[in-house]
Amino acid sequence: MRVLSALVATCRDVGSDLTSLLLPLGCAGCGTWDVVVCRRCRGLWQQRPRRCESETVYLAAQDHPARPGLPVWALAPYRGGPRRMVLSWKGRSRTDLRPFFAAVGYGLGVAVGGELTRLLTGPAPPVLVLPAPSGWRRRLRRQLVVADLARAVGAGLGSTGHRVDVQDVLRTPDASLHRLGASARRTSRRVRLARRTDPRSLRTAVVLVDDVVTTGATLAACRTLLREHGANVAGAVVLAATPGPGSATWQ
Repeated sequence: MRVLSALVATCRDVGSDLTSLLLPLGCAGCGTWDVVVCRRCRGLWQQRPRRCESETVYLAAQDHPARPGLPVWALAPYRGGPRRMVLSWKGRSRTDLRPFFAAVGYGLGVAVGGELTRLLTGPAPPVLVLPAPSGWRRRLRRQLVVADLARAVGAGLGSTGHRVDVQDVLRTPDASLHRLGASARRTSRRVRLARRTDPRSLRTAVVLVDDVVTTGATLAACRTLLREHGANVAGAVVLAATPGPGSATWQ
């Protein structure tokens, strides 16, 4: 059954690629004719990244129980054009967005590099960049967009002088955590390490990468697992953040 699903997914991806080549498409953000991303929508991703953990449920600092916040940087609010673009990219309906988001991820890594330097005290340790886990269905279909994003972010961090290693070692045994509700994601034991992962390789500074953060439950579950193995989870990088009610970060 998995082999058949993978074959169907491959045929669908090939068809999508051919369609993108043969038929002119509009801007993925606003629909402007015959351009992958128009100048206005491109500018939405060229802002300085903003810290947004204070607007999440599970990543903001809390006194009861005592828990430090996890720095999270995002480029855009998850609404309007940015939301449409991320969904098209993740769903593989617009494979022509891959180079665009690779460039966005690289720039995000460059921008966060200086912030990371200020957070890490003492001699700079190697930085391990880890993509948030994808469900087995997405892995079977080779729709590992977050892993692609993590490689781009890692390259950007490396250009700022950090020693960077990118590994895809976080797993979910069944469905993706994004399919769960916030409380279920928080209490779920579905985040684990990939087989043959050496836990000793995690004992360094870690930066998590995901496409979107809403409540922060997925990143919080990853942080808990990694800390159990001795990792120093220094922060997280995402493309977009869902604005909360009355958001002061995304006005």
